[in-house]
Order: sequence, then structure tokens, then C-alpha cells
Amino acid sequence: CHGNNNNDHNSDPEIKLVYIATDDAPTVQSEISKLPKGRNGAYLINGGCQHVKFIFNPAAAETTQFHLNDGGAIGDCFERYTRNIQAIADMMIVVRSETFVGEFNSNWGRFARIFRMFFNDGMNFAS
Repeated sequence: CHGNNNNDHNSDPEIKLVYIATDDAPTVQSEISKLPKGRNGAYLINGGCQHVKFIFNPAAAETTQFHLNDGGAIGDCFERYTRNIQAIADMMIVVRSETFVGEFNSNWGRFARIFRMFFNDGMNFAS
């Protein structure tokens, strides 16, 4: 790639991990499947200059019910609790990530931005 004289074919390029937090995993996975893959199984982006591996919330493959009021009976507290814990875990990964790409027109994106500013400015939760 530009300025990167990596002619050593014995070394694998660094693989960047990309965590996908979405409420529509099948659509995103379909789009990702169209990307070219390298020898190491990672997807090639940026003209093949970068190798990435996409990681989804493990529960994304098991359910299409993501939002609080989706799925399950109103009285099914266990299912709602599980979805909420998964959403909090997604949010913490997004908040602590190196880079966030998302929409700020949703409550999720705005909330992520606020928490990223708080956590990434060196402020501490504990006093």
C-alpha cells in the first residue's frame, strides 16, 4: 500500500478487529460477505491495504429481537433482562473502542457519543 513496502510474503499483515453493534445483523453480514477475502481469512478493505475481521454480538445470530419491546410476552422478564444486558455490553464495547462509526440521529448513537467523550477524556468513574 502507499508508502508501505511490505515485500515480506512470510509475514501476515496486522488484522484489525471491527465490532459490529447493530439491530440488523443479517443485512450487515450480507454486505460484508461481498467484500474480498485475503489468504488469512480476513476481509480486505481500502484496496487490500487493510485486513479486518468483523465481530458481531454472539446473540445477533440467535435472535432478530433486539429492541426492548420486541419479542416475548410483556411478562417475560428473563428475555427482556437478557436483551438489556446484551445491549449494555454492546454499548460498553462501543464506548471503549478506538473508533466509533455510527449514526447520531438515533438515541444509541447520541448516547455512545456522550459516553465516549466522558470515558475517553481521562475522567474517572470512581472518586
